[in-house]
Amino acid sequence: KDYFYSQLYQSNMVPTPQQLACSDASNPCYWPSGFFKAGNLSQTIDRGLRMGYKYSDWYVTNGFSWAIVGAWQRHKNDIIFVPTDWMQGYVRNVDRTERLSSNLDAHWMHDKWRLDGNYQYQHAYYASHFDVAKAYASGIQQVNSGDPMPGLPAQQLRLNLGYQWAPSIRFALDWLASSDTEYYGNFTGDKS
Repeated sequence: KDYFYSQLYQSNMVPTPQQLACSDASNPCYWPSGFFKAGNLSQTIDRGLRMGYKYSDWYVTNGFSWAIVGAWQRHKNDIIFVPTDWMQGYVRNVDRTERLSSNLDAHWMHDKWRLDGNYQYQHAYYASHFDVAKAYASGIQQVNSGDPMPGLPAQQLRLNLGYQWAPSIRFALDWLASSDTEYYGNFTGDKS
């Protein structure tokens, strides 16, 4: 069995009480103990498109399946954490962020053994200009449209090997590898 599919969607993400409490740039809070006031953040609107192809040759206990998916996401008023010092910072909205990604999933099962794998490539970047304080230093960072989002690796590979020893007992070995990523606070991807 195989098929193509696509999904066009929109959703919103309301700021959490912790994010609202720590949204004052002039009064950074310590994470996680500074959440004692109301803040001013907008809801994040998430719009996107997913398209993919899935193939399955799956039976009750044996089989193989795989899928390839491409996605585009645009976040309006995305909420980011801006560190100002060690364990201190504030939360703010960013006009737009975007992510382009592709995923390849594969699953194999034979008797009591199961192997799952996932490879993801993503290009996550800011799609608008904004200024933030430099993390761990004085001054201002000018973030431009196209700058990479920190903390999100471009490539990830996940593997899981499992053995079903009994109906309620499963042993599993997980492995995760990822490419380099910018430290959180380096909003421009500046290597200097």
